[in-house]
Amino acid sequence: MLSLWDGGGGAAKVTLQVAPEDLYQQARDFDSAADMVQACLTANTSNLNVEAAGADVVSQSAAEWFNKSAFDSETGVIPQLQATVQHFKNAAEAMRAAARSYGLQDTTAANSFNGSVNSLGGSSA
Repeated sequence: MLSLWDGGGGAAKVTLQVAPEDLYQQARDFDSAADMVQACLTANTSNLNVEAAGADVVSQSAAEWFNKSAFDSETGVIPQLQATVQHFKNAAEAMRAAARSYGLQDTTAANSFNGSVNSLGGSSA
């Protein structure tokens, strides 16, 4: 069961239905989404830590608020996006596990590596 943003400030629980023969492609799509979000985080996280523009109370408060909004462990944008990356990876792995439970093999990966071992040394299934 996935939680999806419902457009009203909350999350709706939904069941994701995928045809068994599409599970590996959907897993690759989730992997791709995780990679894109992670790349954006890696490239931009350091830019989100701001210094106060001045020594006055307003500048100090604004910088503190902005940094908390970006990095706070419970509500910050960065931790939420990191959690999203992990959710995408978990969804991809769940789809691969479901495909294996149907006895399916990822033929795209097998064909890419002549059915042997991938470039990282793991099996291609």
